[in-house]
Amino acid sequence: MLLGGHRELFRLVWKRKTTKQGRKSRIPAATIALISQIAKENRLWGAERIQGELRKPGIKLAKRTIQRYMRGARPPRPSSQTGSTFLKNHATQVWACDFLSVNDWRFRQLYAFFIIELGSRRVVHVGVTRHPTDAWAGQQWREATPFETHPKYLIRDNDSKFGLQFARVAAGSGIKILKTPYRAPKANSYCERFLGSVRRNASTIFSSWEHGISPVSSKRM
Repeated sequence: MLLGGHRELFRLVWKRKTTKQGRKSRIPAATIALISQIAKENRLWGAERIQGELRKPGIKLAKRTIQRYMRGARPPRPSSQTGSTFLKNHATQVWACDFLSVNDWRFRQLYAFFIIELGSRRVVHVGVTRHPTDAWAGQQWREATPFETHPKYLIRDNDSKFGLQFARVAAGSGIKILKTPYRAPKANSYCERFLGSVRRNASTIFSSWEHGISPVSSKRM
């Protein structure tokens, strides 16, 4: 009984010490109102700038205290635009490109470079080679954008075949390159879906590409 009563008394004492209910702010209401007013009228000012302004009339407050009252004075910032929202708003101005590698019926390696227009999901260009290089990829981009027909944005991954020459050709056309994060195939979902379609019909499609025919150039994948 004695130990139980001691534990209960200990619990009540610490509960009273740690509770914050009923505590009144030691900062005057006029000072809180002043912080709110400064934060509303100067939305680019941070807590340190407001802290400096308050020190001029002799009001000294900690940075965290000022931040606490700033939150209630300013509306929450709108969330940044998501990737899906960006694609929805700019789909007609965005192309995506990637490389696909498969083996032909003789087990020889083939590499296809393709470009897709996101708005219509149309395959804009396809090039096939056995030895892909940065120079070759840059030439493919030139062939895909004749007569100043090019997008505003280009989505690509971090493949080493997209080197300096490819970037130089794209920059010369005024295109902004958007690199996908590492190990994030969903960031280039249109190309990934096209890759799946090609792999399911690889033998027929690559046979046509080797002979200069593009059976998917006008199809929606």
